[in-house]
Amino acid sequence: MVNANAILVNYLLAQVTLTDEVGQAIHALRLPPNFTPAGKGAVSLRTSTGDTDPNLPLITAFIEIRCWHEDDALQARKVYGLVHDVLHQVANVDVPPHGSIVEVLEELHGQDTWDPDTKWPFVLGSFSAILRN
Repeated sequence: MVNANAILVNYLLAQVTLTDEVGQAIHALRLPPNFTPAGKGAVSLRTSTGDTDPNLPLITAFIEIRCWHEDDALQARKVYGLVHDVLHQVANVDVPPHGSIVEVLEELHGQDTWDPDTKWPFVLGSFSAILRN
């Protein structure tokens, strides 16, 4: 099975320009309970849908990415820009031991919004990814 979340989280954690801004605050599905960005940004991603190739160990996944900041919408947008720069048009990258990225493309450019519970601003964007074991 191709684990899209593991491939993409570990790929993003290896990107120094992004981790300089958010540290290790890159999570699958959602931010952990009681998480506080503490003046830094954070990233959460989830696989929302996709297709499995019946003949090859590939999946095509639609990935939803949220880039957060505790109180600054411009900083949330900055985090999204960093994610975009390291993820959009990436191709043919191994992410051991999880698998490989065949290709990732931004599908819907980031939308500025905020979380009604935490009141934190975030930018919501979508990418399509072809991934393999």
